[in-house]
Amino acid sequence: MKKLIIISVSLIFLQLQLFSQQTEVLIDEVVAVVGNRIILESDLETQLLQHQTKGLTSGKKTMKCEILEDLMIQKLFMNQAEADSIEITDNQIENALNQRIRYFTSQFGSQEKLENFYGKSILEIKNEFRDLIKEQMMAEEAQQQVIEDIKVTPSEIRAFYKSIPADSIYTIPTEFEIGEIVKKPPVSTTELNAV
Repeated sequence: MKKLIIISVSLIFLQLQLFSQQTEVLIDEVVAVVGNRIILESDLETQLLQHQTKGLTSGKKTMKCEILEDLMIQKLFMNQAEADSIEITDNQIENALNQRIRYFTSQFGSQEKLENFYGKSILEIKNEFRDLIKEQMMAEEAQQQVIEDIKVTPSEIRAFYKSIPADSIYTIPTEFEIGEIVKKPPVSTTELNAV
């Protein structure tokens, strides 16, 4: 009876060890949240790929940070566009899509090279970029509405901030969200043998 219990416990620990050694595959992850909108790792990678097709290569890590900042600003303007009920027509989106496909095709030399680079057909590329372009166009429209009546020069901005006492300048407090990642260590063979 005692041997049966020891064998059962050993088998359980062996299964746990085998289960913990299986590799996990990351499908996608959330890298930022702006309002009620999320930015996924795949969004970053898609934008990085677009920048690389334009010939922009300033270092992958630096470029990813810049792209993330741009996406976060875009999401802010998207929230404003929704609040202002800004609409973009399907025709405008299709025209922008066609324009980008023509640009990318000219960069690669042919549609076949473009399709090979993305590993997708032109139709699939368009479908992938459609929502992204719509968001970009809505964000641009919201940004345009925000800045359309602003006529301030950089020297006027500097003069304004120099005229304000330092303790009167509003600061935005830093916010932190703390999380805990728990990972159970695998059971070693010596522990299994001891059991």
